Amino acid sequence: MAEPWTGYANMIINYVEPSIKDKYKLSLTNLLSDPDSYIAKPDMWITVENISDFIKGYVNDMISKMPKDKAALEKDAMKCDSITKQISQNVSMQAKQNKVPFIKADSVERDTSKDEVINISTVDADILKLVEKLVAEAHFVSDFSSDYEDYKIGEWLFSGAKNYVIRVNMQPNSVLDLEVGREEVLEMLTGIQNAMKKE
Repeated sequence: MAEPWTGYANMIINYVEPSIKDKYKLSLTNLLSDPDSYIAKPDMWITVENISDFIKGYVNDMISKMPKDKAALEKDAMKCDSITKQISQNVSMQAKQNKVPFIKADSVERDTSKDEVINISTVDADILKLVEKLVAEAHFVSDFSSDYEDYKIGEWLFSGAKNYVIRVNMQPNSVLDLEVGREEVLEMLTGIQNAMKKE
């Protein structure tokens, strides 16, 4: 049976599982997949908090030994931020000219498997022409850009008869994989910890 988390989280779990078993006498995999079986244990939420701190330190230590990957990630994020700013300004301008609502929604309920996704890693005249065409044909545009540290990573939904998504593509990077996995595991642990505090 597949675990209810991504491969990034699974990578982190596999890295830290032996140390957590040794230090806390429990399985992180079991805790994440069946937290209810741990709720009755006294002050378990404190143990979960300590496990979270351990994972943060463990991953930060791994990242500190990868300076080249970290520098490459920083450079790529800076490039993505620049592309995002250019596309965002263009979308905003085109939306005003075409009187198309340009929103920042929390989410848009839709069948994402039917979206036509366009991943970009550069911006040129043809990309800007594409943006112009997509805005003109859209009922609305929603900005789903995300933050990476101080940088914006662009993603826009052009909702119309057919949905299109333009996404600024970050290059594969080991540090980013570790950070994504760490944040997913920590988010799951925070949810478990909050549920335990209510018991």
